[in-house]
Amino acid sequence: MHGSWLSLLPFLVVIPISIFTKQVQPGLFVALILGSYLVEPSLLGGIKQALTYVVDNTVKSNNIRIILFLYMFAGLINMVKMAGGIKGFVELVSDKVKTKKSAMILTWVSTMATFSDPDFRIVTIAPIMKALKNRLNMSSRRIGIVIEVTSNPIVALVPIATGFVGYMVTVIGTSLQHAGIHRAPYKTYVESIPFNFFSFVIVLVGLYYTFFMHKKHDKETELSQAAADHDTGDQKASKETSKEKNKPVPSPLPDPTMAKKNAQGENKEQGTGETQLNPQTTMSADRDEPAFPGIVPDTFLHDGDQGHVIQSMDQNQQNFNEEYSRHLDSADIANQKHMEQHGNPNEKQGEEDLQDVKKGYDEETPSRPWNLILPIIVVLLLTLFLSWWDGHNKANSFFGAFIKSDALGVMLEALLITLILTIVFFMFQKFAVSKIVTHFVNGGNQLMSVIVLLTLIWGVSAVSEDLGFSQYITDHVKGWIPSMLVAPVLFLLGALISYFIGSSWGTWGLLMPLGIMLAHQSGSNLLLVIGAVFASGTFGAFASPLSDNTVTLCTIMDLPVMKYARSKLVPALIAAGITALLFAGASFIM
Repeated sequence: MHGSWLSLLPFLVVIPISIFTKQVQPGLFVALILGSYLVEPSLLGGIKQALTYVVDNTVKSNNIRIILFLYMFAGLINMVKMAGGIKGFVELVSDKVKTKKSAMILTWVSTMATFSDPDFRIVTIAPIMKALKNRLNMSSRRIGIVIEVTSNPIVALVPIATGFVGYMVTVIGTSLQHAGIHRAPYKTYVESIPFNFFSFVIVLVGLYYTFFMHKKHDKETELSQAAADHDTGDQKASKETSKEKNKPVPSPLPDPTMAKKNAQGENKEQGTGETQLNPQTTMSADRDEPAFPGIVPDTFLHDGDQGHVIQSMDQNQQNFNEEYSRHLDSADIANQKHMEQHGNPNEKQGEEDLQDVKKGYDEETPSRPWNLILPIIVVLLLTLFLSWWDGHNKANSFFGAFIKSDALGVMLEALLITLILTIVFFMFQKFAVSKIVTHFVNGGNQLMSVIVLLTLIWGVSAVSEDLGFSQYITDHVKGWIPSMLVAPVLFLLGALISYFIGSSWGTWGLLMPLGIMLAHQSGSNLLLVIGAVFASGTFGAFASPLSDNTVTLCTIMDLPVMKYARSKLVPALIAAGITALLFAGASFIM
């Protein structure tokens, strides 16, 4: 079909519907139906055409392989959880962290074992850090930001053994085919990684936030914790001590200013000059209690002839100091007894939370960290070896073999072998086959929404091709947008979209076909534009309050979603501003 303005309609409806519904699938579905009716404008023709687009593109070899990879990977992770791998990892690391610095280092180092998927990383490390936070008196907000910095941004940069690789390669491959560009999708993805500027910048911001701003956050945490302790633990301890001694609870603090005012006789009756001083009834301006309780006014001498009060200020100050000293001694004794009887409340709460983390699994779940560590090591080593093996006959160098390999096929083979070995490994540990299969299927089913998203993207890409979208872009957009502005504009547009829909994958699926087409027709650097699209989606996954990563983290860490999202928006916007400048500079140079 010859390209016309009608070819723009599917893309024009996708973005507003996705922003309005906060979901990408409804927008893609409407675009698919609309485009299908534009191709076949009959009562049932559009429905039949939509089904044809979905079915024909889903059964393509590469598309089936990506669906299998995603399903099997999610199933493997759920099997590992069932076998106690995650629970064992929690117990392994939680017993070795004793300081705030080591806790933050753990957050970063644990990325090496949990980089396969952002949600997997969050549900693994966040409960541990929540427990350590209470034990070590750390800031929940600071921990949350560091966990998210090391989740989606880092996973988007890892080219093997992640849940992102297959999807990212598929989106690139579909868009390249749509634009008529003949390039290897995986090779293109690997070459575009250095241009995902936002991931690199936000990681650097996270490092600064972790190790150079900790004093400010620790001070805020200590002040808030001290206030909480003063309102709860200290008052309870004082009351318990006073009950044991059968004495009234001492006042929180004597007020020396009010005491001096009372002592100097400032409350005089008008016209008599006689002081009306009653320290048991004079009230403090700040609280409804005696301003100077416990001090008997026996230091005031009355001169009957003059009717004036003569005060011995030295004696009054001495009495005040003695009373204040007794108050502090009483509070110290109470606090000491409370600590001896009940222990440090922060440490106690931290230990309780650690136990809650360990109990967050079925009672039958064992604690076996190697059930997590071994499968990850196996899938990584197999992916590297099979990549070299598949490409070593097609290249003249060691590293060239990785570029020439069939990456998607290799990752699927490595995952299948790992899955088989893991099942056998678990069976030797006396896990029932029925239980293993059930958890594998349940884990795979958790990604059905992603699989639906992929099928819709493939369908919309096919219908836009039949409507002549690429031809229309070639005829009308070429020369309209300066080539040096394509990457920064796409990044800013994608960042805005991803913030409102909260999905990196959705943003990539929406913008990658458009971005690659614009880059191809305007002469912009293709790798730079692909990096801009990936960077824009990563921004939304990190900064948006609608992101599933943010919601999951806040649920685990007991953080208010909107307040937490606002707090991390500042570093996100700083990183986004730097990223936009980098794309502008790179576009000018390249």
